[in-house]
Amino acid sequence: MITLKEIKEIPKNAFEDTRVREVYLKHKKQWEISPEEDAIKALESMIREDTGRPIVKAGDAIVGLITRNGIAKYIQIKGR
Repeated sequence: MITLKEIKEIPKNAFEDTRVREVYLKHKKQWEISPEEDAIKALESMIREDTGRPIVKAGDAIVGLITRNGIAKYIQIKGR
């Protein structure tokens, strides 16, 4: 996974010569979350694991990605 944080860490003069393999984040099992997980628990996991984008997995398949912004919007909508 590559996030804006990794891209921002690439020096501007090296941007064109930098390859994905040099900057991507290797997958960690603790970044996975089930589609059945509660949104608040997902947010707690994101804070605990210090990740901004947990991968949603159903069995062996990646079915989605969660962002803090997405959860914040969900909470805002549910609060109306």
